[in-house]
Amino acid sequence: MRKFRIQSACRIAGLDRDRFNEAVAAGKYPCAPEVVRGSTRVFDEIDLIVLTIYRIYLFQHPVPLAGMLACKIHELLSQKPDEAEIVLFLLTNGAWKSTVGSTMGPHKRKRDGMAVLETRYVNVDNIREYVRREAREEARTLGAEDE
Repeated sequence: MRKFRIQSACRIAGLDRDRFNEAVAAGKYPCAPEVVRGSTRVFDEIDLIVLTIYRIYLFQHPVPLAGMLACKIHELLSQKPDEAEIVLFLLTNGAWKSTVGSTMGPHKRKRDGMAVLETRYVNVDNIREYVRREAREEARTLGAEDE
């Protein structure tokens, strides 16, 4: 899959580029692709998947929590890019933990010695399919202002 600059990446994910840049500048989306001063961010497939998940989480959560959860997923997908599912756990101490679905096993009531208050399953395969479809469309419609 080709890589996309920030303007196209935000269109693929359905995000406002300026709001995203504000979140990154404020440290609320720490897993954004690195950028050299004066250049633009470039997003690969994992970055686009996570950016899309971030947009989804913005419907439910404030920016800092949405960014933190998305970046937990980014960390796992960076290690296992073909993983089909990510599982997030909210523990009694307020910490969020994550694991890949292939290592999940039966539903857990405890994790790291604490009760699990919430479990979220993220269907990465469906999001990956969505991102690939949107990326193909974006690649067909790129204009000079996007290059």
